Amino acid sequence: MSSEQDIYEEHVLDHYEDPYHRGDLERSTHDHEADNPLCGDRVHIDL
Repeated sequence: MSSEQDIYEEHVLDHYEDPYHRGDLERSTHDHEADNPLCGDRVHIDL
């Protein structure tokens, strides 16, 4: 039987390997894009 930690790790790794809900939202009403100066990541969010 899997422990909660094993289930959590499996879920996190699954999402890391194939992220859910990625891509553009077709009918977004709001969006924002920003850079993280500490690590260089660029984030775009559609709502």
